Amino acid sequence: MERSIIDCCKKLTSEKQTERKNAAEKIQLLLQHDEVIQLLDSRTINSSSGLDAITWNEVYESVCSFVRLEAEALSKSSTKVYHASSSLPSLEKRKTVQITSD
Repeated sequence: MERSIIDCCKKLTSEKQTERKNAAEKIQLLLQHDEVIQLLDSRTINSSSGLDAITWNEVYESVCSFVRLEAEALSKSSTKVYHASSSLPSLEKRKTVQITSD
């Protein structure tokens, strides 16, 4: 169970958008289980239990990184859409001019 949480947290910061989204869905499912909540609670309270022990802080930081990466991806895609849509009118004008001049 703990290994699954650690893996999800690592995948939340992946460069691959699909992998991030799948990890986000999986961590949402994991956080619905009382055992996972109790594990994170106990690991956070006793945070000196080891280097590989997951805590709420690490989950929080991973989720924040995920949100930042997704926001950046959305920003890039909306910029691409804006640039593509801004070039459409000039392309349509050129086609109109070509059609009318023929």
